[in-house]
Amino acid sequence: MNRAPRSLARRLSLGVLVVGLVAVVLQGLAMQYWLNPMRDQLISGTVLQVRTLQLVLAQTPPALRDAAMARLEHSQLKIRRLQPGAPPAAGEDLPPPARLLNRELQAQVPGSTVTASRQSDNTIGLSIRWRQADETWEAVFQAVPPLMAVGLTLTSWVVVLALGAVMALVLTVRVITRPLERLAAQMAEQQEPFGAPLLLERGASSEVATLVSAFNKLSSQMRAAQQERQQLLAGVSHDLRTPLARLRLRVETQLESVPPAVAEQLDGDLRALQHIVEQFLHYVQGETTPRAGPLVPMVDLLHEMLAVYPRVRGEIDPLVEKRLPEVSLRRLLGNLLDNALVHGATPVVLRLKRVQGGLLLSVQDAGPGLSHEEFAQAQQPFVRLGVEHNTLGHCGLGLAIATQLARQLGGELQVRPRTETQAFAIELQLPA
Repeated sequence: MNRAPRSLARRLSLGVLVVGLVAVVLQGLAMQYWLNPMRDQLISGTVLQVRTLQLVLAQTPPALRDAAMARLEHSQLKIRRLQPGAPPAAGEDLPPPARLLNRELQAQVPGSTVTASRQSDNTIGLSIRWRQADETWEAVFQAVPPLMAVGLTLTSWVVVLALGAVMALVLTVRVITRPLERLAAQMAEQQEPFGAPLLLERGASSEVATLVSAFNKLSSQMRAAQQERQQLLAGVSHDLRTPLARLRLRVETQLESVPPAVAEQLDGDLRALQHIVEQFLHYVQGETTPRAGPLVPMVDLLHEMLAVYPRVRGEIDPLVEKRLPEVSLRRLLGNLLDNALVHGATPVVLRLKRVQGGLLLSVQDAGPGLSHEEFAQAQQPFVRLGVEHNTLGHCGLGLAIATQLARQLGGELQVRPRTETQAFAIELQLPA
């Protein structure tokens, strides 16, 4: 079974999402390209400060190094000498800009250990340790690294702009597809087989107006063709009734003068012609003015049908209390039982039982049955599958009429193909 096509709104929304993701990636790459010079400048400046500190320490006597480092400190730089055996600096998992800065500094300051950690005042401290003259020194830059600040700011703006663009596009898609969804809902609510003319809303776009105009024109042409076909079928079948009645009267009055075999053939041909005419009228009546009839208990009507069809076995749940229109249900069962007896094989079973969600009415026979594809074809009017189905008196309207009647009763005919464990059946599920 083919999957249902995606709606226009879903396709456009998916396209908007893809475009948004691509835009975020491209903006991220552009931002990385713009930040590369700033990153290089920050790394060079930090490396220069560390090397300056190393040079000052090398030129200062040991007794004066603490005082010299204290004079070089400022609000964003702290320098201290670590005691022997001091534990290593504890870092934390920081955003990618800080990790990248650490790697670059470690590569350019040989013998150093670079870590980044959050300080007591909730700022990010960049700690650089190195050994010099059997001493361990640590310089802590206590301000947020400019690269990280700029990177986080630009990243935030990129994300905000991307989300804003995606939301704007999604809203635009909804505005574009909303009229189409309303048109689809309007068409789904129509009960006519070819759809009533659609109403054009005030202020609708030119594209929607063109679509509505084309649909209304097509619907009008199809309704005209359907009415012409109905008039043709009704006229032909009605006009045939009178000559058929006269022909039957003449044959019945002259049956005694012809051989019994010929008389039986003439009577069979007349019954077949009469059946075809009735099928034509039933089909046309089902398309124009359905004759539902009064509501009767399903169980009682099914037992009446079993009395009319003695070759059919019944399996009917007596506790079912549902009532349905008599004429529609009688015609539906008559067509299904006739098809089972003519095209199938005994035993034929008429079954009514309770199932989850309602009732299941089915006609089962032991014949080869139809596949889902063949059943769909057989539901079309005037379609007869195979030579074996060209039985005299059957014009390919039986299942088409049954399909009409099933829809009038609030259900859809379904086929259950024959398998090794179950017989072929045509089923109709109805609400309880």
